[in-house]
Amino acid sequence: TPSSHPSTSPSTPKPTNKPHRVRLYWEQGYKWQEDPTEKFYCWACAQCRECPTQNQARTPDCVDLLCDVRHHCKEGMSIALTDCDPNQPSDVSAAFSFVPGHIGLFDNDFKGGQIQVHNSDLCLSQSGVRYIELETCDASKIEQRFLGFQSDEGPMELSPVNTTMKDGKVVEQCITNHHHPRAGERIFSEECSRARRSDTSLWTVY
Repeated sequence: TPSSHPSTSPSTPKPTNKPHRVRLYWEQGYKWQEDPTEKFYCWACAQCRECPTQNQARTPDCVDLLCDVRHHCKEGMSIALTDCDPNQPSDVSAAFSFVPGHIGLFDNDFKGGQIQVHNSDLCLSQSGVRYIELETCDASKIEQRFLGFQSDEGPMELSPVNTTMKDGKVVEQCITNHHHPRAGERIFSEECSRARRSDTSLWTVY
């Protein structure tokens, strides 16, 4: 189980911002699942089903497999959407803090910062090209660096610092879910153009 006291080693800096819930941004005019009413989907730690084969991991059907949202966070888990409607009695969404770069004894040239599960030593980390998993925080890993995090309530696009190439060009990547949102959907890295078409490229915090 995660430690209740974050590590103070140079590779695991303390978060400087207060913890936030991260919610999928919604505004008037969005029509997810053909429904125009406001929806509340937030990040939660989740145990996600593994794709049977390496080839299937690249297909939409595999990415769209629903995850089991948990009340606790452990290393190796993924991040998935959960219903966080304030009118609902239960909310298992997790709290996160943003850790800016260049904190600690060992600075590096990576841009962005880490997104850390509150009150733990776990950070979001890229796993391969698309997946996002929880790993022990290590500021020296580019896979744990993300751009775009804002501590106010304005919409933001979150992008991994670790770039993806396609046909010799850098592909703009955004953290999103697969198409129109549903509770239990895994959060992963996708081309921003696709996420924007589904109105799922933006996030907000509270």
